[in-house]
Amino acid sequence: MEPVPEPVQVPEEENIRLAQQIARELSATPDIRTERVDELKQLIEAGEYSISAEMVTSAIIRRMLADRIR
Repeated sequence: MEPVPEPVQVPEEENIRLAQQIARELSATPDIRTERVDELKQLIEAGEYSISAEMVTSAIIRRMLADRIR
């Protein structure tokens, strides 16, 4: 078995800088992926979009759990 590496100590300032960078990137990311929405609209209009009830249920549950984490 390989030895476990020692944890890396990150200065508090670096943690703050990284958190600020992540926050900036998240705020610049749209809540709606318009490209995906357009793609799905086209599939639906062409009658080529199908999804199972299991997939819908799974997505709803994942979304509910993600919302609780926020």
